[in-house]
Amino acid sequence: MESNVEPNVNSTIQGQDIEKMLSDRPLDPQFRIAIGDRFMKAGKIKEAQQQYERALDLDNENVEAAVRMGDLLLSQGRVVEADRYYYQALEYAPTNGRYIVRLAETTALKGESQLAEILYQMSTDRRA
Repeated sequence: MESNVEPNVNSTIQGQDIEKMLSDRPLDPQFRIAIGDRFMKAGKIKEAQQQYERALDLDNENVEAAVRMGDLLLSQGRVVEADRYYYQALEYAPTNGRYIVRLAETTALKGESQLAEILYQMSTDRRA
């Protein structure tokens, strides 16, 4: 029987066999995000990244996967890469204030303070 699971996923999180879980739902991007979140909580960054990337491969318009990927990259100091994923999330959810704030944060970290200020104001307007 051929497995649809990536090679580095044959791991366990809190005693659960991830390979078995993923083989039951290989094409479910939301499930991939949930597994990625578990990997993040367990400190398995590479495995989490693989799951978020797979979720985006399955559904490139999945804003939660894009934001999670941006958050992961930002936590590693990879600001420019994180920025790209926040832009991607906003492409499909342009009025989401939380995503605008994340983009504002990366914009500020890149030294673009005027644009960051505009984005922060936009996020405030969206939440009001």
